[in-house]
Amino acid sequence: MKPKLAPFQLVSHVISSVVFEVKGEFGSVELRPDFSIEPEYEILQREDVLQGILSLDVAFKLRKGRKILIRFECAAEGFFTAHKTVSREQFVRFLKHSGTPILLQIVRSFLISLSSQAGLTPPLLIPLVDSTKL
Repeated sequence: MKPKLAPFQLVSHVISSVVFEVKGEFGSVELRPDFSIEPEYEILQREDVLQGILSLDVAFKLRKGRKILIRFECAAEGFFTAHKTVSREQFVRFLKHSGTPILLQIVRSFLISLSSQAGLTPPLLIPLVDSTKL
C-alpha cells in the first residue's frame, strides 16, 4: 500500500540552544519532575504555499525538595509547509496540534541520547503531552 502524504510537512528543524546540568548524587532518591513547554509560531504566506516556523522552548527539571538535581532546557525550531489547498486556519491548527508533538518528539529523542551518553541509567524521558490543551 502506498501511503497518502499529508498536506502538512516538516521541512527542517534545528535545536538552537541547550542547557544540561546534573548536580550531586541522587541514586535511589525519589525525584519530582517539573516540566514546561512554550510553543510560538509565525506564519509566512507565499503565492502557492503556506509556511510556518514553530519555536518550542522546553524546560525539564528533576527536583529533590527545592533542590534541582537535573536541569534540561532546550530551544528548538521547526520549519513547516502546507500545500495551497490548506487554509490558513487549518495550517495554524496543524502547527499547534501536530507540529508541537512532532518537534517535542525530536527534543525527547535528543534528551534520551544526551542523558544516556552522560551515563544516566535509565535515560531521561520527557512526559507525553496532550497537544490539544496547548
